[in-house]
Amino acid sequence: MKKVKGDEGKSMTLTAVLRGSTNSLRSSI
Repeated sequence: MKKVKGDEGKSMTLTAVLRGSTNSLRSSI
């Protein structure tokens, strides 16, 4: 596994959270 930089890790987590929120919103509708 490659060592991920702090910024890259943050962006990855943010995208994951955004995807999860969008998926939940879509399912709720």
